[in-house]
Amino acid sequence: DTLIVKHSGALSGKILSKYKGKLIKSGSGSGYSVVKFKTASLAKQAYSELSKSKNVSSVTPSVKYKTSSVKTDPKVSQQYYNKLLNLPAAQKKAGKNKVLVAVIDTGIDKNHPELKNKISSSYNVANPVNASLADDHGTHVAGIIAAEKNNGIGGYGINPNASILSIDVFNREMFAYDYTIAEGIYYAIKKKAKVINLSLGGPLSSPVMEAAIKKAKEAGIVIVAAAGNEGSEWKNYPASYEGVISVGAVKKSKVLTTWSSYGV
Repeated sequence: DTLIVKHSGALSGKILSKYKGKLIKSGSGSGYSVVKFKTASLAKQAYSELSKSKNVSSVTPSVKYKTSSVKTDPKVSQQYYNKLLNLPAAQKKAGKNKVLVAVIDTGIDKNHPELKNKISSSYNVANPVNASLADDHGTHVAGIIAAEKNNGIGGYGINPNASILSIDVFNREMFAYDYTIAEGIYYAIKKKAKVINLSLGGPLSSPVMEAAIKKAKEAGIVIVAAAGNEGSEWKNYPASYEGVISVGAVKKSKVLTTWSSYGV
């Protein structure tokens, strides 16, 4: 029921009124507007008419994405990837340099003992008037990235000196829209994040999200995304976009896990 429209000038109010469309995002920093219709059927009819408008260059259905979540034991003895990645040596070389990592995901528990000193700020893109809602998935992902080291609790993160910029694009919903994720990426650019982590995805590409990814790359930001947990060779977006580091999963034996996707 939602369309992403790239256009110049104003969208036709006549078309929006005719098909009961509501403009919910205008411009969004990339020339794309988001229009939500009362029903999917009306959106389909509006799609045809909007495509013929002279000032419209593209119309695509909005795409939903879900989190890529796998539960692991937080204890160091179970963090076999520490050895695979040679993390202790890597962390020594990294020194105490601070890196701001934008975690575009669900909300993060800022009071978690592993993360209470790591969250630089948080923003609820999906519902800006409300505070970000703490959730297991975003908290888990942030912990993998920056959990406190040598605090006597659980394990430790890939870079315990990293600071986390929490960007909530789910607002406790099961799915996040492409335009919301794109807005989260623009927010990370604005806040000068050095790394963007996207542990989410889906099998369909989205022009509005691809445009945001391109802007982040142009800003010199390292972008990391989940390859997916479907155990398939299908492409997963945003991981499959050019210049994005796609991350799958391996066992202790360095063999690909059965659930990790591996599409190019």
